[in-house]
Amino acid sequence: MLALAAVVAVVPMAAAAGGERKQPGPSYQLSLQALGFPGFSSSFLGIGSSMLTLHYLDSSHLLLTFSLRKLVPRLPGDPETDEDRLVAAEVVDLPSGKIEAHTEWHMHDHARYLWSLGKGRFIVRIGDVLYAVAPLANLGTDQPFQLKKFPNRGAGLTTILVSPDYGLVTIETAVKDERQSAMTVGDVAQVSDTRTLIDFFRIHGDGSSASPLVVAHAGTVQSPKPLFLPLDADGYLWADDAGSGHWSMTFDGFTGKSAGLGNLDSSCWPRLQMVSPSEFVAMSCRGGDDRIKIASFGLDGHETWEESLGDFGAPTFAFAPAAGRFALSHVSTSGATASAVPPFGPTQSSAIPDETSRQEVRVYQNASGDLLLKVECSPVIKTAENFDLSADGSQLAVIRQGNIAIYKLPPLSQQDRADIAEVAKFAPAADSGPVLLHRLTTPPARASNRKQAPVAMTAQPAPAAATSDPAPAAASGDASPAEAPRQPPTLLNPGEKPDAPGKSTKPD
Repeated sequence: MLALAAVVAVVPMAAAAGGERKQPGPSYQLSLQALGFPGFSSSFLGIGSSMLTLHYLDSSHLLLTFSLRKLVPRLPGDPETDEDRLVAAEVVDLPSGKIEAHTEWHMHDHARYLWSLGKGRFIVRIGDVLYAVAPLANLGTDQPFQLKKFPNRGAGLTTILVSPDYGLVTIETAVKDERQSAMTVGDVAQVSDTRTLIDFFRIHGDGSSASPLVVAHAGTVQSPKPLFLPLDADGYLWADDAGSGHWSMTFDGFTGKSAGLGNLDSSCWPRLQMVSPSEFVAMSCRGGDDRIKIASFGLDGHETWEESLGDFGAPTFAFAPAAGRFALSHVSTSGATASAVPPFGPTQSSAIPDETSRQEVRVYQNASGDLLLKVECSPVIKTAENFDLSADGSQLAVIRQGNIAIYKLPPLSQQDRADIAEVAKFAPAADSGPVLLHRLTTPPARASNRKQAPVAMTAQPAPAAATSDPAPAAASGDASPAEAPRQPPTLLNPGEKPDAPGKSTKPD
C-alpha cells in the first residue's frame, strides 16, 4: 500500500563543550528498510554498480530508486548477455516518509540509469532506450511514472551529461567508422574504428499535461574520442594551457563570443565547473594530482575565495543556483584500480572502494565560500548517487547507515541575498540557439597546413524520437548537410585527448 510511512527519527543538533557549534546532526531520518530497500550488495558496491539513487523533486518530496531482490520475469527475445534486474522507484513525502507513488522498471544491466533534469524531471535509461519521466508534475494522476521516449541514437550510448542549470543535455554515442581514421596519441600511432557523435538538446516544460516536456535538438558534432565539456545552456568554460603550469580561462558562448576569466596556476589539468549561470569553481593542484585546491570565480573573472582540499578524489556536484549554493561529494580511497568503470558519464571514481574509503559531502555558499555543512555518507557509493541538495538550497539529503538523513541548512542571510543579486549581473545573455563549439572546430581549409590530416567532422542528422508512445517530447532543430551547406569543420586535432573535464586541447 502507498500509505506506508517510513520510520522517522528526529535527531537534535549537537553542540560541543564550551558552546562551540559542531556540524549539526540531521533534522530527521527515514529508514531505508521501511521504504522497501533490501540492502546493499558488497560485490555490486565494489564494482561500482548503480544500486540506489536519491533526488529531491521539491523541498517536500524525494525520488528514491533502488535495485530489488526478486524474481525477474523473462522477456521474449531478451539477449542472453543481458544482466536483467528490477528497480523500484518511489516518490517519498517529507518529513512523513509516506510513499506517495511507486513503480518498477525492468533494467537490462547494472550501469547508471537515472539523470535529473531539474524541476522533478528525469531521464531514465532502459537498455539502449532513453525515456523522460516527470513524477512530480504527474503526482495527482493515475500514471505519475509514465515514460515518454527521449530522442537518442540507440545502441552505442556512452555518455549522458546534464548542465548545472538543467537547460542542456549532452548525449554521446559511439558508432562504427568504416574509414578507420588514423590518430597519434602521444607518440603512439593508433587506428580507431569508432567515432563519437555528440548530440545537444535543449529542455523546456515541466512534463505536466499543461506544460509538456519539449526536447529540442540543438546540434551534433563528431569527435574521435568522448568529449566532456563544462557546459551550461549559454556556453562553456575553457582552460587553455599557457605553459609552465599556467592556464588561461575563458567562457565561450555558443554564438562565438569569448570572455576572458583570468589565469589559474596548476600543475595538473584543472577541472572547471559551472555552479550557477554567473559563477564557476576551478579545481587545481600544486605538486601532485591528489593535492587539490578549489577556487570560486564569477564570470567577471574575479576570484571570490579558495580553499585547500588536500587529498581529493573525483568530485560529483549538486546545485541550488537560486540559493547561491552547491554540494560537492568526493570519494577518497586507497583501494585497487577498477578493471571496468560503468559507462554513461565521467563522474565515477577510478578506484574500488575498500574499508578505508570515505565519501564526504560538503555544502558551500558560492559567493562567500562559507562551508555550511560537511557530512560523510555510508556506505561509500562509487557512482555518488546517494546524496542531493534541494533546489531551494534549504536541505541536504544523504544516505547514512541504513537511513536517509535530512539536514536543514541555514537560511539565506541578507548578505547572501545581496551577493546573489550582485553576481547575477555577470550572467551571459540567455541563449536558445544551436550549440556551436567555435573554439573546438576548425574548417578544413585552415587545417590543411597541419602536418597530420585532421579527423573531419561531418554534419549529422538528429536522433529521432520514437513515435510508439504519445510523447510530447520531440526532436527539432535538425540541420542535415542539405539544409545547412557549409564546410565540415574539424573537432580537435589528431593526438589530442579530450577525455577529462576542462582539459585544454589548444587548437590552432
